[in-house]
Amino acid sequence: PFIPPPIVDPSTVISELATAILKTPLVLKSHRGVRCEVDAPMETALSGGVRSVRITGRRWASPRNLTCDSIEFVVGACRIDLSAALAMRGIVLERPAMGTARLSFDSHDFGNFLTHPLTREAASRRFAFDKTDARVVDSDHLELTATWLEDESAKFPQRFALRPGSTIGSVDVDADGVADSASSRAMKRFFETLVVDLEGTELRYKSMRIDSGTVEFELDLTVNRFPSPNVRF
Repeated sequence: PFIPPPIVDPSTVISELATAILKTPLVLKSHRGVRCEVDAPMETALSGGVRSVRITGRRWASPRNLTCDSIEFVVGACRIDLSAALAMRGIVLERPAMGTARLSFDSHDFGNFLTHPLTREAASRRFAFDKTDARVVDSDHLELTATWLEDESAKFPQRFALRPGSTIGSVDVDADGVADSASSRAMKRFFETLVVDLEGTELRYKSMRIDSGTVEFELDLTVNRFPSPNVRF
C-alpha cells in the first residue's frame, strides 16, 4: 500500500534549527536552557511567513563573556527562507524582524556588560567603565564607576547611580550625588542612545525594572539576521 511521506511541521523545523544554532559553543559557551517557540502555520510557512517567534533562556554566557540571568526575545510577523531552513543551512531572514527583548542582570552580569568589547567600543572616547564596582542595589538603582573622557578637567573616576526614568526610553542619572552635572547628562545620553549590535541583532534601551538585586532591561529588538554558528560576541 502507498505510504504517504510524513508531513513536515515548519514550526518544528525552524524551532529545532534555531535552538541548535544557539546551543553551538561559538554562540553560547554555557547556558541553563534554550527554548524557541515558533508560530508558523503551514498555510503561511510554505511561502516563508512566520507569525511570531519567542526565544527564552537562563544563565546564558557568550564566548566573550556577555552574561545574563534570564533572557527573552520576542518578534512578531516575519519572513524567512523556508528552503534554507529545511536544508539546515540556517535561519535566513528575508527582511528585518522587529520585537522586544528582556534581559535580567545581577551585579556580576552588569559588570560584564559594561566591560564587554561591544560596550567598550560604543563608549570609546566617552566613558571608561570599571567592572569591579558595578552593582545592582536592592530594588532601587544601579551603581557603576566610570571615567568621563570627553572633558579633560573631569578625567577621574566618578560614581554614577542609574534609576528608571519617568518616560519610556529614559533613565535618571546622578554623578557623585549630583543629578544635573555635565557628566551625569553625558551618561544619561549614553544609555538612552546606546545600540548594542550582536552581529545582526540590534538592542536599544527602552526601560528597566530593579527588584531584589536584579535589573531587568526591556529593549527594542531588531533582528537583521539570525546568529550563525560563527558569531563571536
